[in-house]
Amino acid sequence: QYELTQTIQQDDENQRKKSQTQHLEQLHIELERWKQLCNIFGDSEGTKMRKIAQSFILSTLLDAANYHLNRMSDRYRLLVIQNTLDMKLEDKYQGFATRNVHSISGGESFMVSLSLALALADFGQGIGVETLFIDEGFGSLDSDALSKAYAALASLAGSNRLVGIISHVAELKERIDRQIDVRKLPSGGSTATLVV
Repeated sequence: QYELTQTIQQDDENQRKKSQTQHLEQLHIELERWKQLCNIFGDSEGTKMRKIAQSFILSTLLDAANYHLNRMSDRYRLLVIQNTLDMKLEDKYQGFATRNVHSISGGESFMVSLSLALALADFGQGIGVETLFIDEGFGSLDSDALSKAYAALASLAGSNRLVGIISHVAELKERIDRQIDVRKLPSGGSTATLVV
């Protein structure tokens, strides 16, 4: 009877250990699942998930910017550098070679900046941003590029958006029908006149 009691106790102990082992295996499976989610989405700070969301938004913004950029020049296209929040410029005329956006010329830089500003304005319509100010840069464009940049801005006429251009370029001033002419006064200060 003693041996039978010991066998029963040993069997109970084995069953308990087996149950604990199965429970530990289930916990290990659950831990692996959480580790995978952590690898995908990041930590409790949300850094990785925020970067994924920002990358998605940047890609969407560049799609909109490329629409505007293509209206000014079919040569360039903005791309997101993979796994970053940086961008590069693809040059169709150079065999689709890509380069850093910081290495482009003044005129190219202006067209890229303008297309990004127009894309941001497109995004802003949904959140009530109705004004877009473009400050200078027009002087860096040749006559053809200036015409295309102006046409891109003129296409916004009739939309619920106000576009303000700050420029000293005479060719551009001739095309704009409503202007605020700001002149420096000899006595100091300045005066502004509405020209229609």
